Amino acid sequence: MLSRYVSEGRLGEYYEAVFAELVADGTLRFDAVIFDARRWYEIDTRADLRAGEYLFSQPRDNAASRSRISTEPAFRDIAA
Repeated sequence: MLSRYVSEGRLGEYYEAVFAELVADGTLRFDAVIFDARRWYEIDTRADLRAGEYLFSQPRDNAASRSRISTEPAFRDIAA
């Protein structure tokens, strides 16, 4: 699938477009992942990578106070 995108010159497509086709034809399956309060950082660009490297190079207390990343769970069980 990816090679087809490349051979067709569709190099500016978002990876989600390829994923969507793979999921639709049953080639790929995703499972949900729940993150707890540990630090994490989504990397999409080289700038994100540098920010993540900086975040994880700092002691947890300093990094948490300097970042805009929440250490709270993204959602709570509303039935509780």
